[in-house]
Amino acid sequence: MEQKTRFKLAAFDMDGTTLNSKHEMSTNTIEAINRFANRGVQVVFATGRMDGAVKGHLDKISSDGLVITHNGGLIKNLKSGEVISRKVIPTTIVEEIVSFSKISQTVVHINTDNEVLISNNNHLSEKYAKELGITLSIHSFDRVENIEAISLLLIDEKDKLKEYLELMLHEFKEQFDYVFIPWDENIWMLQFLAPKTSKGHAVIELSNLLGIDPKKEVISFGDSYNDLEMIAETYFGVAMSNACKELKDVAKYVTKSNDLDGVAYVLDKLEMNEQRFLCDL
Repeated sequence: MEQKTRFKLAAFDMDGTTLNSKHEMSTNTIEAINRFANRGVQVVFATGRMDGAVKGHLDKISSDGLVITHNGGLIKNLKSGEVISRKVIPTTIVEEIVSFSKISQTVVHINTDNEVLISNNNHLSEKYAKELGITLSIHSFDRVENIEAISLLLIDEKDKLKEYLELMLHEFKEQFDYVFIPWDENIWMLQFLAPKTSKGHAVIELSNLLGIDPKKEVISFGDSYNDLEMIAETYFGVAMSNACKELKDVAKYVTKSNDLDGVAYVLDKLEMNEQRFLCDL
């Protein structure tokens, strides 16, 4: 007899969490997620990726199609096309960031609903596109006032981006939100979002819309700084063993790494004896 579960929604970060180092979902992870979904749990990817970089993975799991993309900038049903929530970055912020990228020669991506716009080809953008399995579109950034940006991504050395972020926070406080995470060695990614936007806020917003209590009925999985609010504010926040220290500190549980099927490990434990597993923590 299948055991009942207290959970009604499961939010999964993708890179570094549900996906392994090859940016793939293992068979064990896919099967564990699908068994969890078949117990009546709403399965949702909550990611910094854009829609086009999610769909191929979404097709492998049992899901109604609901996803949180752009680190909370967009909540959408990819199967029906319905947009639940959509937040656009103010034009003044877009113009400022594009201007900075031209002067500093920093790689910038303007992410709209369906496209990733770049001003020219470069090795960092090509590597990023290959990892996510997406296509980039060349676009003139001379005029950006008609571009509705859900997110903007800068890719460069950590110290350079950190200095620019501090400047932006001083000059444009409360006009944007952001995510600042490591990517490859000394290369970091600074993603700008609309004000009051985060992955965690979107998970809570979606849960409430579905009549689900995030403090009692939501489990979440993550590995990086952009997962902090989601892991801290949901009932059972799980950090991967490869997660940053700050995330492990707020998580209810630290599982195995993304390369050792850490997501599947927790879901299997819950399937075997959920009450005992949660009580033993």
